[in-house]
Amino acid sequence: VRRQKREAKHALSPGIPDHMFAHQRGLITKDEVRLFTLAKLNLPRRGIVWDVGSGSGSVAVEAALIAPELTVYAVEKNARCIKDIRANIRRFGVGTAVLPVPGDAPEALKGLPRPNRIFIGGTGGELLPVLRACCRALLPAGRIVINAATLETVDRAAAFFRKHGWAAEVTLLNL
Repeated sequence: VRRQKREAKHALSPGIPDHMFAHQRGLITKDEVRLFTLAKLNLPRRGIVWDVGSGSGSVAVEAALIAPELTVYAVEKNARCIKDIRANIRRFGVGTAVLPVPGDAPEALKGLPRPNRIFIGGTGGELLPVLRACCRALLPAGRIVINAATLETVDRAAAFFRKHGWAAEVTLLNL
């Protein structure tokens, strides 16, 4: 007799498989990229994280699971994605550790508490205004991690940081 293995409600380690998240048309940071992103964020035990262009909220949810004393603001303009973020908050039991923020960045960032870490997963074509708002808000010794799908976005972001005297590191993941 063989026992069927059941998948846990959520993984016990970082890198939750993509299929466990509610998401729209692939608007999710893929699990391998999410692992790398969370490592580069070097999350503090407690504080504030902004997930800008949150999509499904997969990065926000995993950040909250890794460091439950964080408060993560999942900023997203797509109403269907906001529903997915809320579903994923319930599915993974992160309660009020992840707070959905509907709206377009950078406008939706106004009034949020200043963050220790910022993840930028999407900007809706507003990269430079979003970067300006994020740099103004980031607390000292903070960190920004950007995932870019195009080399143009990488170049524009790196040039922005160089112009402002910030150290920038670019890593290419090929999966």
